This record gives sequence, C-alpha cells and structure tokens, in this order.
Amino acid sequence: MIVTNGSRLSDAYLGTLRLHLDWIALSIDSLDDATNQAIGRAEPSRGVMAPEGYRALVDRVKAHGFRLKLNTVVNRLNRKEDLSAFITYARPERWKLLQALP
Repeated sequence: MIVTNGSRLSDAYLGTLRLHLDWIALSIDSLDDATNQAIGRAEPSRGVMAPEGYRALVDRVKAHGFRLKLNTVVNRLNRKEDLSAFITYARPERWKLLQALP
C-alpha cells in the first residue's frame, strides 16, 4: 500500500505501481479549496486539487485495478464538512477517519 495525496499519480506511474501494489490510500481531508489551502493540502506549483480532480483521481486508481482506501484527518477547519456525496461516489473499501489533536 502506498499512502499519497495523489497529486503525482499519472496513468504511467499507476501502471508501474500496479506491478507491485494492490492498494492505494488517498489522503483527502477536504474538498473545499480554502480549507485545503488553510490546512496545507496545496503544492506551491500546483495549488489545491479541485473536487473534480479528486473524482478523476479515484477513477484512475480504480481503472488500474487498485483497491481504494481513503484517509481523512478531521480538524477544526474541516470538522463540519460533509464528504458523504464524495464517499458515496468513491466507494472506498476502507475509510479511515483520524482526529487531529490540539
């Protein structure tokens, strides 16, 4: 299993990883641009991933035959965000919720 934010998971890289791994775990804490920026889920050169980007990423991971796990760190900035529609879309085999402690 590899745990990643998915920003660099190209089709070519996923194809290479598939030779060695069964699982991809994606760290997705929010689908809101401002929240992702505030909690540090942005790359300086690329910015934050839009909700459509997360859906496309899930589609690519599944198209390559990986089992999908999602990790979400719940904190004061995202604690009221409703991810249920995205989780229903992604249908991960596992969804791990972690709590950020002060």
